[in-house]
Amino acid sequence: MKIILPSTLTKKHQDALQKYLRGNPQYGTSIWETVYEAIDILSQTQVITEQTTRTFRQIYTEYVERPFAEPYIEQLLASDNVTKENLHIAAVFARKIIPSLQQANLLGKAWPQSLLLSTYCVYWWQSFCKGYAFEVEIMHDLSASDIDFHMHDVRNRVERLSPADLTVLGLWGDIKTSIYFLRQQSNKELRSDFYITRLYEKGHERTLVVFRSHWPGIQSVGKRPFLAK
Repeated sequence: MKIILPSTLTKKHQDALQKYLRGNPQYGTSIWETVYEAIDILSQTQVITEQTTRTFRQIYTEYVERPFAEPYIEQLLASDNVTKENLHIAAVFARKIIPSLQQANLLGKAWPQSLLLSTYCVYWWQSFCKGYAFEVEIMHDLSASDIDFHMHDVRNRVERLSPADLTVLGLWGDIKTSIYFLRQQSNKELRSDFYITRLYEKGHERTLVVFRSHWPGIQSVGKRPFLAK
């Protein structure tokens, strides 16, 4: 097996990934920015074997997302307390990532760079679980309210990839665990009419509903105006 790392992946990126993998408690904004950059670069990193050439992203999809996503979401939906139980549920499947990659002969001491592959897969699995736990929480909030809404079926991978996570009054909404998506789409037009997202500032968590500011008469950001805590 051969792993071809892009030249844009620097030692700074790799050091940040190692800190992320160790769960370094002294993470700052600058470190997270470097981790985000590193993950974006690694997405297109190629893994060449005798049989195939695949990217890190393709390997994650095949050996992590496809086998674990639906069972994880089913357990999440059956949970009585998503906020408290998600970390445990996510960890049960996270412990299966390394064995899954090893069984596919994609990890080993003979390929030191394969550690980056496992780090990449763990990162995206944690992001996946964080995102869908938040989405299920929002779904429970909306179900407990008087709001008429329609949500995509999170059990179905095709629907999970749909343009909108939910619709309210005919408006398309997207659920994000942070505002990092704004950076990713800085040169693109935002597709959704509104976004439900979370901000973390000085130890405080805020859930916001943000409408696209170019709408006539709508330029506000509200703190969860229609969602129960």
